[in-house]
Amino acid sequence: MRSTFVTKTFPNHQSIVTGLYEPYHGIINNMFIDNPQTKQLFDVNNDSTIWWDQNNISVPIYIANQYYEPNRYSISIQWPGSISQYTDGYHNDHRERVHYLENYHSQADWFHLIDLLMKWLTDPEKPANVAFVYFPEPDHSAHQYGPFSDEVYGKVQQLDKVVGYFRKQLLTMHLAHLTNVIYLSDHGMAEIRSERSLYIDRCDEYYPGLKYELYGSSPVWSAIPISAPKSSSNQSDIEHKLSLAESVRDALNDCSQKYFNGKFNVYLQEDIANEFHYKNNIRILPLFLIADEGYDVNYKDKGWRPKGYPIWGNHGYNASLPSMRPLFLAQGPRFKFAYRHPVPFENIDLYPLMLNLLDIPQKRFPSTNGTFERVHQMLSNRLYLNDEEFTMGLYNVLDNNDHNTWMLCK
Repeated sequence: MRSTFVTKTFPNHQSIVTGLYEPYHGIINNMFIDNPQTKQLFDVNNDSTIWWDQNNISVPIYIANQYYEPNRYSISIQWPGSISQYTDGYHNDHRERVHYLENYHSQADWFHLIDLLMKWLTDPEKPANVAFVYFPEPDHSAHQYGPFSDEVYGKVQQLDKVVGYFRKQLLTMHLAHLTNVIYLSDHGMAEIRSERSLYIDRCDEYYPGLKYELYGSSPVWSAIPISAPKSSSNQSDIEHKLSLAESVRDALNDCSQKYFNGKFNVYLQEDIANEFHYKNNIRILPLFLIADEGYDVNYKDKGWRPKGYPIWGNHGYNASLPSMRPLFLAQGPRFKFAYRHPVPFENIDLYPLMLNLLDIPQKRFPSTNGTFERVHQMLSNRLYLNDEEFTMGLYNVLDNNDHNTWMLCK
C-alpha cells in the first residue's frame, strides 16, 4: 500500500478514514499552522472542525456508517481526528461524533483496549458494527532506535501477542466468521544516521539577510519567506526581478548544493510535483522544503532527534519510496484467502473498499479521491460458514450481518 504525502502520522490517519488527499481534508502535516496571517498552531487534541474538516467535505467512514442507518454505531479507540464532529457531506448545520470513543493515552494497556473493543462490539443494546483501533508502536521505538533495531523487533512481538489475543476473543465470542479485519499502518520508516542530520541555520550565516519561518517537522517543512539575502548586484539592472518567495527559495537551494551536497530541495507551493497531490492549500505555505530519503533536516533546536544514539528513524518522504510503504493485511468473510494484491494501491482507496464492506453505496458518500477499481479484486463473494471453517481458511455462504474492524498498528 502507499501512504498519502506527506508520509506523516496524523495526515495519513485522516486520509485512511476519509479517502481524501491531505490538501482536501486539511491535515497537511503533524505540525502546521492554520494560515500565514493568524499562525495558529495545530494541536491534535483540539477537536475543532476548523482543523479536522477544513473544507467541510470530510466524512470519516466511522461517521458515514452512523449516518447511513440510525441503528449503526462506530468505535474509535485512540484514532486521531475522531474527537471532532463531522457532517454527512451535505448538511453543514448538523454534525455528529463517533458513538464509542476512547481518547489516546500514551501508557494505555493494549490488552485492555482489546477488551474495551470487544465490550462495545457486543454491547447488548447498541452493538457497534465498525471499529478503528490505533497503537503507537513500533513507530515510537523506530523513531528512537531505528527501524531495524532490536527494540523495534521487541515491539512487533508484543503487537503480535495483542493481535493473537484479539483473534482469540473473536473466536471465543463466535464473531470470527462474521468479522472483516484489516491490519495496517499509516506509513513506513527510513533509517537515519547521525552524519545525515542537517541543520540549515548554517544557510542564514552564509546568506546574510536571509530570513524565513519554518512550520512542520523533519524531513518536510512549509515555510513563510521573510526577507531575501542581501545581494551585491544592482537589482535595478536586473531585467527580471524575483519575488520574495523565489529569492528565498533560490538561496536555500543554493545553500543545499554548496554546503549540504544537495540533500534537500525547496519548492514554491505551485511547483510541487503533481504526483504528490500536495498543493493548493493555504496551510502548505508559499515554500516547501523536503530532504532526501534517510536525511533529517532541522533548524537549530526546531524538531526532535534522540540524544546520544547514532541511529534513529523518520518518515515523511516521498510516498513512492519502498521505505515509506505501510503494512496492509486483511482477513475475514469478504476477503479472498491466500491472496496477494498484484500492485500497490493508495490508502485513500480504502474508503470505497470500506463502504463496500459496510454495504453502503459509494454514491451516498461520494466525496473521496479513492478508487474502488484499484482494490475490488481482493474481495470475494464467498463467505466463511462458521468459526471452525474460519480457522481453516475455508469459505461458504453467510448472511451479510458483518462486523468490520480496522486495527492500525504503526
